[in-house]
Amino acid sequence: MKFGSSTITIFIILSRNVLIGSELTLKIAQYLIHKGIVAVVGPAMSFDVKYTQPYFAGFHIPQFAPVATDPAFCAMSPNFPYLLRMSPCDNIQCQALAAIINCYNWTQFALLMSKDDYGINGMVALKDEAYKRGWSVVAHEHFEPVPDPYQINITRQLKWIRQTGTRIVILNCYKKYSRQILKQAGDLGMMKNWVWIVTDAQTEQDWQILGDDFVVNQFYGIIGTRLAYGDGSRYQETLKNWKSDEHGELDVVAGKFYDAVLAISWSLHLMILDGYDITGQSLGFDFDSGPIKPWRYGKELMKYIRKINTSGTMNDLNFQQDGSPTYQEYDIVNLGRTGFVQVGKWSPIRGLEMFPDKPVLWLSQSLHIPRDRAKTVENTTLRVVTMIEPPFVEKEVTSSGKIVYKGFCIELLNRLQQDMKFKYTLEAVPKNRYGSWDLFDEKWSGIIGYLVEKKADLAIGPLTVNSQRQSAVDFTQPFVHLGLSILVKNSVNVDYKVFSFLKPFNAYLWIAIVVATILVGVFLWLHATFSPRGYHGRIAQSRDPRQVREDHWTTRDCLRLFDSMWSSFSYGVGQGADIAHPKSISGRVVVAFWWFAMLIISASYTANLASFLIRDVFETPISSLDDLAAQTSIKYGCVKDSHTMTFFQMSRVATHAKMWAFMQRHNTFVENVTEGVKRARDGGYAFISDSQGLWQIWLWIWTFKTFTLHPSIQRQNFRAATERICEFTNTKMASRKANFGSGDVMHFYDMAGVFYAVMFGLAFSSFALLGELAWATRKDKKQEKASRLLQGIKDRLVLSWKRKRETTRRSYDDEPVTYWSIAIERLQNLIPTNRKDKRVIDKRRRRTNFMTDEQHEATDEKLVSVREPVNEHSSKPTSYI
Repeated sequence: MKFGSSTITIFIILSRNVLIGSELTLKIAQYLIHKGIVAVVGPAMSFDVKYTQPYFAGFHIPQFAPVATDPAFCAMSPNFPYLLRMSPCDNIQCQALAAIINCYNWTQFALLMSKDDYGINGMVALKDEAYKRGWSVVAHEHFEPVPDPYQINITRQLKWIRQTGTRIVILNCYKKYSRQILKQAGDLGMMKNWVWIVTDAQTEQDWQILGDDFVVNQFYGIIGTRLAYGDGSRYQETLKNWKSDEHGELDVVAGKFYDAVLAISWSLHLMILDGYDITGQSLGFDFDSGPIKPWRYGKELMKYIRKINTSGTMNDLNFQQDGSPTYQEYDIVNLGRTGFVQVGKWSPIRGLEMFPDKPVLWLSQSLHIPRDRAKTVENTTLRVVTMIEPPFVEKEVTSSGKIVYKGFCIELLNRLQQDMKFKYTLEAVPKNRYGSWDLFDEKWSGIIGYLVEKKADLAIGPLTVNSQRQSAVDFTQPFVHLGLSILVKNSVNVDYKVFSFLKPFNAYLWIAIVVATILVGVFLWLHATFSPRGYHGRIAQSRDPRQVREDHWTTRDCLRLFDSMWSSFSYGVGQGADIAHPKSISGRVVVAFWWFAMLIISASYTANLASFLIRDVFETPISSLDDLAAQTSIKYGCVKDSHTMTFFQMSRVATHAKMWAFMQRHNTFVENVTEGVKRARDGGYAFISDSQGLWQIWLWIWTFKTFTLHPSIQRQNFRAATERICEFTNTKMASRKANFGSGDVMHFYDMAGVFYAVMFGLAFSSFALLGELAWATRKDKKQEKASRLLQGIKDRLVLSWKRKRETTRRSYDDEPVTYWSIAIERLQNLIPTNRKDKRVIDKRRRRTNFMTDEQHEATDEKLVSVREPVNEHSSKPTSYI
């Protein structure tokens, strides 16, 4: 290496030790010392430097650490007297990271670190800085480094970070892990609208030249810190020589190693100029022969190294007395199409300087600065605090010892959870206190104290709002206002209406019940008439009515149309059939579904009627301030000179002003609450008070808020959600339900499923009727084709309808049984359709003329006989059973 007119020859002993154990690292150090080295560059890892520095320091051999940045080197520099660091400690990098967070006004972030010296120790200073500035580090997640980075899996840590609601993640690990971590984060949807900040170990080399299957374009927008790059005057010359040797791009690590060798060479050059005869000295480790002798020029060389001030490739070469580099600057880089692009610079003196001509392109592919927390609380877990105050919040302990919270506020919280898709943990504050400002301790107590001290994210309960509390926490849109209550006397309602029993169902539901009753009656009549097993059908469709059993004749008119209607109504009111139940399968299907429907309808009617009767008995004449102001029969008033009176006196609301004028005109004020309660009990008087004990009627005025939020929670999201619930949910009825119960009129859509079941039953019974007819017809004609089967069903239906008007057995006997399908078929056999058929028929006639009398009789029996034997003990002819 040439310095001016002199040349120094440096022998380099190169040892590559990548990811080896501590014991082997020490053996390499011993080998180098034994070789007589005058200085050493490396190792790269901080923990390797910690192991080897005691050896080199003991022999007075200067050790250059190009990229070792452990904060311990700064905090305990006397323990590393012969260590010279080319890169600043991670404490300095943490200041640069804090400057980025402060520049974009972020107040919370998550840390994701490898569980090694670089990952954990490198972020300690940032945590301290966050505490000083009041920032929230919402997650500290670690992962175990593994030899094969492709086997790493940190899905659990990423999901937890996502649940915290933050959108800022600082990743501190080596670049071989960061790529797999970012891939998994992308799979979990943690890229768009997020901010990922990576540290110098990941930005030291452009990701486009890594040479694996890492897809870079999906991570355009990542920002990070990088050691100042190429600020030395020797950079261009060194880069030209570097590329000429086909080494590719000159990255930060290579540049730091180059500068370390340059610093050693320059220091040796200065010593030689000053007359030192520097030669290497082989040093041994024979502890038995006496004390170890260090290298004689080691201290002098360290002095010259600390004095150098020259240009390098990455930056100027100059060291402080503790071995730290004087030049401690970081580039702020943004990953883009051409790799990491410098968009800013940070130094301890000038602070953060972002380049206006190079704006940051974020992961959303937008120049808009992302928020530090999600716009919603989806997939986050909130810590909710409350207090026990029935009926708003009630505490129950199950038989297993589990604590369960119920009440009006809990129902609202669960509704918000469904709408906003967040999770929560619920805790009751000790001593059941709302919260007030303690003048002696100068802090908040109760629920407000939990929010201010960040022990909870959300509070729910009947909390009164005042200016002092609003200065500490935020409040949402109120659900229910309980600033005032009215006490009136309950009177038993004896003015019943004649048709009060119809109240449980609305008119459309009653009409549906009547129509369903009529339809069921019609279907019962149809099945009794046309089914082969029905009361009328089994006689009308009989091939020989004279063989029908006598008891079937007596019951043939059981389910005429009017009787069927009456039976349907009887089933509906739970009285059973008037004469007999259907005998056919199709009729029984109708009855089964109708029984099921009426079971549900009757039970619903009974329950709702009871609610209406109870509500009518205890019905209050006043349900709101408007009702009270609109009438004059009941006088109303409040305590004289109370803040309730002041409220009506100062209110600009028309209703309140009207009530104030009424109370003044009739002088309805009372001296105290006891007098007001007494006048209300006597009747004819409504007492208005601010006491929460007077809760017979709740009014919706101005003071009760349900949700209280820590300022870090997205107040706009919760306010919007509460407004939606107020618009689409009748919270007044919900609160009354929690205390008194309700009796709501049931509409048709409430019972629509029951009528769908009835319609299904009627349709199913129709298919059952067709099945019965088909089975009976098949019994009649076992040899008929499918088309003949349909004709047989039609014949049975026609026969049942024709014989519907017959009333006696004789009428059935006088009418011949005719099977039209058989007659038509035989007639077709006797009429020729062409010459060939005519010859066949003539030939058949000539053959018949030569038949004997016995043969004629046998043929006649086959053609004419249509009757089959009837079992006298059977209830139905065998022709259709």
